[in-house]
Amino acid sequence: MNARTPTFTTLRSSFCQALALALTAAALPACDDAEMTGEPESLITPKGEEITALPVFEYQGSAVKPEQAEALAAALKLPENALNKEGLVDENGAIRFMDEARFLSFPTTTVPFKGAEDEEGKDVSGEAQALDFAGLKALKVLDDEAAIGLTKEILNAVDLQIPGAKPAVSHATLELHDVDDKPVIERAIDTTVHQQQFIAGLPLTGSGAKVKLVFDGEGKVSQLTYARPVLKEIDHVAIVPQSSAAELCAESLGGENVQGKVSYSASLIYDVPADAKIGATILPSYACTGTQEIDGQIVELRESVIPAVLDQPKATIVVTPGSGVVLASAEVEGGVAPYTYEWIREGGDRALTPEEAAEATVEYEVTSREPVDAVHESLRLVVTDAHGVRTEAHTDALVPSPVWSAPQVPRVGGVRDVGVEFVGTCGNLNGSHDNAGGFASKMSADGVNVRFHFGNFSAWESDFKDDDFGGNDDSYVDNTDFVFYTGHANGDGFTFCGENDDTFLRFDEARWGNDHDLEWLVIAACGPLQATSGGRSWSDRWGPSFDRLHLLMAYANVSRDNTTEGRKLATYMTKSSPLDVHRAWIQTATDVQPSSVTYAVMGVIGQGYTFPNLGEKFWGHGSVGADVPASSVIGYWRISGAS
Repeated sequence: MNARTPTFTTLRSSFCQALALALTAAALPACDDAEMTGEPESLITPKGEEITALPVFEYQGSAVKPEQAEALAAALKLPENALNKEGLVDENGAIRFMDEARFLSFPTTTVPFKGAEDEEGKDVSGEAQALDFAGLKALKVLDDEAAIGLTKEILNAVDLQIPGAKPAVSHATLELHDVDDKPVIERAIDTTVHQQQFIAGLPLTGSGAKVKLVFDGEGKVSQLTYARPVLKEIDHVAIVPQSSAAELCAESLGGENVQGKVSYSASLIYDVPADAKIGATILPSYACTGTQEIDGQIVELRESVIPAVLDQPKATIVVTPGSGVVLASAEVEGGVAPYTYEWIREGGDRALTPEEAAEATVEYEVTSREPVDAVHESLRLVVTDAHGVRTEAHTDALVPSPVWSAPQVPRVGGVRDVGVEFVGTCGNLNGSHDNAGGFASKMSADGVNVRFHFGNFSAWESDFKDDDFGGNDDSYVDNTDFVFYTGHANGDGFTFCGENDDTFLRFDEARWGNDHDLEWLVIAACGPLQATSGGRSWSDRWGPSFDRLHLLMAYANVSRDNTTEGRKLATYMTKSSPLDVHRAWIQTATDVQPSSVTYAVMGVIGQGYTFPNLGEKFWGHGSVGADVPASSVIGYWRISGAS
């Protein structure tokens, strides 16, 4: 144990002293030393046969009682919560908390700062936070054993310990590299304990089933998530055996598409979404992952969750193309009738109305981003059968002679604006449309101008590529304050379906911020900020793309396809007590991604080892740091940790 780390006995003593009063007031049970077990059961029978049936559960609400949350807050002396307008417990019954003063905090000092510019490119000077090397060296980090023990004490004390849960410990890390890619420092800055939940011998995942506690070096909780569902077994269902799971993933998610070969693998889970409604059916599912070859690159696919049910509906879309018009109808086999339908148009100039979207057939006009002979109109269909089993289908319908509606994106400065692009069903990602749309709608509600919003074949690599390399980012990505992208990626870049000018944006084709507008960029995909790729470090790859860009936010490994990332991120940045931009991204990752997913944030180091953009807020919600030209950058920092 680190000599500077408080002992578990000391932590337990101080915690239990504070706990006694809270427990008395809330009339909750006292500390209990129930053992934690819960390795997953084998999915192979004693005879060596695969399991072919699994239980079906009904969601009956959250296991968290208001008095438990109140006792927990009192015992831990949690400051006022900044995450939920409802208080410590959110609208879905989960406890979500962040102490901004402690979470991912490391020692800095305030120093004079030069070598920066304002939005108009004029030189500015002022003060910034500089790394305190001596303080960082002395920073306390709670060791693994103490963190596990303290987690157990805290949850047992308020009767929130989960029988069978399995703890996993990790540490968020601060890394600094100089401009020549030489490592300067790598240091753990906190301790995280996840409690993996299980049911019927399988991992229980999803935003509605996640327990995470983050401790600073003093043993104080700096971030807390507690989502625990109440599930009642109501039935059993035949499942697709694991030996056929990869084929199920390929069939459900589209197998091969126009961009190249796809290879899938799958694992059995139960998944509970954060917004599960009481009475919802929780089915055994497969978490599908894989790789795809795109423009000569092998990229990791975002994880998708699909039902493992053997008898599930299968939907297909029949398209009758017309002159500038799509006419599509649904055909469904299997499952249990009656079916409900939801059509989703991705990347078009208008969304379908609820009435249009709910019919078995749909018809609408098509517009294009540029005058061409034909366009790919992306259309998604969601079918739900009488038992609540969902299936999806999508099509990239070739539509001749579309009506041309070219977007106008003039050069504009001095206003708050964002841009959104996504790879959705054209890349077998069913969540991207709503994910990107949620970001756009929330920012628009805050009065922010959504300068562009392109998806599927309307999302182009050239929008992100610097004009020195043949792109036109000066009219798109570098013409906004904040850009949100979601799709597929690897450590070297990210993908597109539209072939303008190709389908993969490499790190060495980007120079962001040099047109004096872009501050923040999110790449919600798999692995852009992974530690190494092709023998090159994160800073060696992405560092040169920073030229007045403030922060690059992404993941460092495989992440899960979802519909809520964008909405949550925008909400955390723009609410009445907004989070810092980088903390908003990390809290979003905590809320929507499995604990196996590693969040990452990267920024620049200015002269004097300053962090000009750490802790800034979105325009209109707090202070924003200065732009740092590439010529004034002395290095790069990265913070990464378990979601």
